[in-house]
Amino acid sequence: MPVRRPCVQTALTPNDVAKGIVNENELDLIAGHVMSYKRLGIPWTEYRKKVPAKLLSKYGKLLSECRRIGYYCTGVYINDNDKHVLKFSQAYDLINPKLKHSGMETLCSRCERICKNKDENGVFKNDYIPCWKESEE
Repeated sequence: MPVRRPCVQTALTPNDVAKGIVNENELDLIAGHVMSYKRLGIPWTEYRKKVPAKLLSKYGKLLSECRRIGYYCTGVYINDNDKHVLKFSQAYDLINPKLKHSGMETLCSRCERICKNKDENGVFKNDYIPCWKESEE
C-alpha cells in the first residue's frame, strides 16, 4: 500500500529560506505584489513589469530555493494583523514499495542551482558529494 510522505526530507521551512534572501519589508512587498497579480487576473508576463527588478530577482530566488526543499508557493492570505503573507504547500510523494524509483526525491533532484556535480546535460555524476553535505563538513 502506498505511503504519503514529503518529497524532500528536510528540517528547513520556507520561512528559514526567506530569512536568507529577503528582509521582512521585502517579503511584505512580494506578498502584496502576488496578491495584486492574483486579483487583477492579468498574465504574469504583463504584471511582472510593475515589480522592481531587484525585488523580482529576490522573489525568483526565494521560489527556487523553496522548490529545492520541496515547497511551492500556492498563493497569499491575509493574517490576523491584516498583513499579506505568502502561502506555501509541501510537495508530497506517494511511496509505493513495488516501484523501483518511488520516493527517490532529494534536495539535489529538485535543485535548480548550477552545480559541479552535474554533467552538461544536467545529469548527476556518479559518487558525487552534494553541496549541502560539503557545507556540513
